[in-house]
Amino acid sequence: MPDLFPGIRIGGSDDYVELRVEDGILHAEAVGSATGAEARRALAEGLQQGWLRLSMPTLVDMTRFTGSIDWGAMRDIAAMAPWGQPGDAPASPPSRVAYVTRDSLFSLILKLMAAIFPHAR
Repeated sequence: MPDLFPGIRIGGSDDYVELRVEDGILHAEAVGSATGAEARRALAEGLQQGWLRLSMPTLVDMTRFTGSIDWGAMRDIAAMAPWGQPGDAPASPPSRVAYVTRDSLFSLILKLMAAIFPHAR
């Protein structure tokens, strides 16, 4: 059964955030110097339209991202929904999130992401 999620793309032609769901996996891609505000807006729209589930597996592709991470926007996104927290939906498991990047130092950024999204693995 195909996913009923047409996708969301926020931003310009070279710098954007795109969300789509394939086989039950959320694919989030940040391209160019996409902003945190664009990511926040895309996720808010997906939640509002009911396409995103709180504990769905997620693949974040940052291989073409050249901007900087907006930590304020990341905290805002964490506060938007109980992303796999105990207490949301009956017995909801933690969110599983994988990041793809070209940056060899990204493991340091993962520690910060883990602090902002404590219920994600």
